[in-house]
Amino acid sequence: MKLKLALAAVGAVATCTLLHSIPAFAQQTSTHVEECTTWGFIQDIQYQFGVVNTCSYPIEVWFLSGTGAQAHAQVSPGGIFSTGLT
Repeated sequence: MKLKLALAAVGAVATCTLLHSIPAFAQQTSTHVEECTTWGFIQDIQYQFGVVNTCSYPIEVWFLSGTGAQAHAQVSPGGIFSTGLT
């Protein structure tokens, strides 16, 4: 039993040493969707509740209303998604 524990400890130390020696990958630096979208009642769509995508990339929007109605769309950069709610 002590031999198994000793081997497990050696294996854990070797794994930690190996992981420590691997260089870290650069993290993605793109903007989070929360930082480049605006939700609210939008004048351009007759004051319906929706979102404006000011991101530099398309976003996916899934919306579930209080009545259970679902809406889904891909919104292009500069695009507007309307929930249909007023």
